[in-house]
Amino acid sequence: MKGEQLLHALGEVDEDYLAQVDELRRISPKKKRHTWIPMAACLCLVAGVAAWALRGGMGMPSKEGAEANSNGMSGSTQGIYVPPLEVELPQAETETMIDMSGFFIYQGRLYAQMDVVEQGQNLVGTQLGESSGTIDEWTPEDQYLEGTGSIGGPFYEVKGYNPRYLLCMVYDYGVELFWNNCDITVSTGGDVLEEVFHLSDGIAHAEFQKEVDVQGENRHTTPITQLEELEAWVDDLGQAPALSSAETDMGQCLGHLYLTKADGVTVHLRLMGNGYVQVAELPEVCWQMEWQSMVP
Repeated sequence: MKGEQLLHALGEVDEDYLAQVDELRRISPKKKRHTWIPMAACLCLVAGVAAWALRGGMGMPSKEGAEANSNGMSGSTQGIYVPPLEVELPQAETETMIDMSGFFIYQGRLYAQMDVVEQGQNLVGTQLGESSGTIDEWTPEDQYLEGTGSIGGPFYEVKGYNPRYLLCMVYDYGVELFWNNCDITVSTGGDVLEEVFHLSDGIAHAEFQKEVDVQGENRHTTPITQLEELEAWVDDLGQAPALSSAETDMGQCLGHLYLTKADGVTVHLRLMGNGYVQVAELPEVCWQMEWQSMVP
């Protein structure tokens, strides 16, 4: 899609809904789980989706009616509404040639790449559909349709999880999870940690990783052994009210907490300054929760 076409597609987007651009973790079958790429690499992904949402594809509710969003996540109008993904595209023609991140559209919802479970065959449920994989950087806005995506192949339910939130695809290197993490309202930490990921099932393994510095140092992770204390902390986080990241003085990201369940599903939390916490794939929302005592 040409730069001027993309800008035209987003011309009617309300600036109040402009999503924050952060970083998105992308999984490589050759690398360990904790591999990072900038969120800027998703510009082309969200461009057409934003235009598609404006045509009613996602059923985007108003701020006043956020509880009626197409995701169906429980949450009141007092929560934080995360709209369909929208970004401000670069003006330069050459800057639009950006690799797309993996996503597909199913039942009016966008499912974006989240994580890979290397030994995740037990997670694969009933096949729900197949993505065409036909969307690329040059796809016109009217081609962002049901059953399309930037990644092709059959997709499945994730056993034990609501398909409104999580679906998966199967590869020879593992099971890749896709999360519908937009067009939702989040009121408390439990709306994500419990309703989406069911962390009350228990945490089988947890790791802490300091924020990577400019030189790429401090990449090692440290296991957390006090899992009962960690689970109690997660329960408290589930009760914490959601806050808008855009209106919060979080400072810099200081570290990362990886909470892995027995089934292999991992929730990645970003530990921010001033005692704030984010779910990595949901940068628009944060919770104020002291975390320093929970990490080595």
